[in-house]
Amino acid sequence: MKQSEQRSLILTALAVTVVHLVLLLGWPHWKFAKPVGKMSMVIATRSITPMAAPVPTPAPEPPAPVEPAPTFEAKDAAPTPRPAPRPRPKAAPKPVAPSPEAPSAPMAREAQSLRDGSDIEAPPDFIAGPANYWVNVEQVTSRLEDVMVNSVMADHPGPAVLLPRSVEIRYVTAGTRQGVAYSGVPATLRWSQNNTHYDLRWEFFSTAAGDHRRFNRGVLTPQGLAPVALMNIVGQQREEWRFDYANKRVIGPIDPPTVEFKPGTQDGFSLAIQLAAMAAAQPKELTLGTQLRVPMLEAGGIQDVTFIVTGEETLSALESKWLKTVHLVHQAPDSAQPSIEVWLAPSLDYMPARWRITETNGDIQDRLAQKAIELQPMPSSERASPGILVPR
Repeated sequence: MKQSEQRSLILTALAVTVVHLVLLLGWPHWKFAKPVGKMSMVIATRSITPMAAPVPTPAPEPPAPVEPAPTFEAKDAAPTPRPAPRPRPKAAPKPVAPSPEAPSAPMAREAQSLRDGSDIEAPPDFIAGPANYWVNVEQVTSRLEDVMVNSVMADHPGPAVLLPRSVEIRYVTAGTRQGVAYSGVPATLRWSQNNTHYDLRWEFFSTAAGDHRRFNRGVLTPQGLAPVALMNIVGQQREEWRFDYANKRVIGPIDPPTVEFKPGTQDGFSLAIQLAAMAAAQPKELTLGTQLRVPMLEAGGIQDVTFIVTGEETLSALESKWLKTVHLVHQAPDSAQPSIEVWLAPSLDYMPARWRITETNGDIQDRLAQKAIELQPMPSSERASPGILVPR
């Protein structure tokens, strides 16, 4: 090969190499159109822009949990109906017969007269009306006499008691007198106590059945009521008794005029309150056949009176309220003593909601509670006349 041909080939190779280097370094691309002449090939070149390295994309955060939408049963597609108008409330139908009062859950209540701090349960609801009245508790004993009374009663412990709260109960009375029937006669029982003394009053005025008033005042002890002064007024006749705890005797217009004292003795009126206190202290023991025994002052002496639980009954009382009661019956052993029945209501602290006495001559007094008002003892600095109710 000639030296000139070798030089030409070298130059040609260098030229091609330079062109490709220029194109690879990013210069604008060149196009070689088909040349005019003998060459039959067309060489086209273009610049290739190098791609940038991909930037890593951060991973997407997980979506927040969404509460599932409430699901409904699928139904045939239909136009959405207009909402129906809200129905008017219907008047409640009148009950055919009222249902008995449901017993409330028992709840511990402070006992004014409990021995050994016994934990006695009593109903929490007191169905008596609001305590809108003060009442004076008349005291008929000195402090020295109070100590004597408590000492004598402590020597003869009886059953536990839980005294009822102060209350005035108004009854309506029906019955017979000398064979003549009567009804609708009002009567009032007022029981007031201040934890140390009590004042008990009974008033019954009727032209058909005769006027009758009783007063019983005394001391409250862990054994219950300890009567001190009793008074019984029937028409124009008046009888009084005095319990002498120091000499252990009862002095009054009875035959004989002096009776040997027995601790815990009640008269025919305070007997109902003592029974209430005994029943409230042992509500779970008042089963069929349970006996409650109380000594009672009668014409001729002091006799033990036994009451027998005959079961539970529901009464319509206190202006048509339905009260659950415990029915106690004293059946007189002979015709010389009256027969007594009491219906003790737990919602009245076991005070009598009904009280029925059958006298030895056949006369009957049947008393049904119509209204109950809770009372509060008058503060000692604001004492009013005995027995007067003062609005609070």
